[in-house]
Amino acid sequence: MKRILKSLFVLSSVAVLLTGCNNKSKDDADGEGDVTQANITDITDGTGYYESIKASMSEGEDGEFRQALTTLVKPSGTVEYSSGLSTHLQQADADPDNSSNMIFFYTQKSLKKQSAGTWNREHCWPQSDSNGCWGKTNAGCDMLHIRPTYSKTNSDRGNLKYGEVSGSYLVYEGCEYGKKGTYFEPLDKVKGDCARITMYVWTAWHDYYGNKLPAITNNFQSIDLMMKWHFADLPSQQEINRNDYVQTTVQKNRNPFVDHPEYACKIWGNHSDTTKSLCGLK
Repeated sequence: MKRILKSLFVLSSVAVLLTGCNNKSKDDADGEGDVTQANITDITDGTGYYESIKASMSEGEDGEFRQALTTLVKPSGTVEYSSGLSTHLQQADADPDNSSNMIFFYTQKSLKKQSAGTWNREHCWPQSDSNGCWGKTNAGCDMLHIRPTYSKTNSDRGNLKYGEVSGSYLVYEGCEYGKKGTYFEPLDKVKGDCARITMYVWTAWHDYYGNKLPAITNNFQSIDLMMKWHFADLPSQQEINRNDYVQTTVQKNRNPFVDHPEYACKIWGNHSDTTKSLCGLK
């Protein structure tokens, strides 16, 4: 699919080491402008995917904008957790520099593709923090939610919320992957991914789960921090590649916060003074 981020962002390829940890910084915006609610415009990407999303729609978690986005990005279907998901993740998380490899999420290490069993399917929003909403069906097997990880890094994160933690990074297989305390703090180059996955799951599955839908703060220390991570670590080529791949599958959808980081401001921009500042609303 043709790239649909606005000219606000000029992103280059993610550089991933083939046999070791990805120690290079992730792509950043080129500084052409700030991501603000005022940047939202009605644009066409050539495919019409976002044509139903209008800048004039009302904002907020229950606003017209969020409602329209939920209708748009809810998956058309999902694959079986125990069978198809593993195969699809090997393709969705393929190393762009080595098609025989896949990228493990928290370590960002490139390893030979192999079926799940040797690695874990990480619910970036833990099942036990979902108010019983997802296990291994629906949001619990959504390819835009689940990421491949080492079993060790998955178990170390456990059901901890994402948040800020003091101390040193944990290391596994020679790769740093996060800090653990009251919360779990991933590497800086993964923080934006964690924020956008959380935003996506909450938005895409909002109407399906209704009143049982867990709050953002079931998976994040705060909405302020989620928004900080989202803008501090802008979308990478790997995230774009995942969107492109998943749209070709039975899900037929995309994570809108990867394609349009500014969309977060229409939903959470007025949450607090911090989010207002991030979104250029004060």
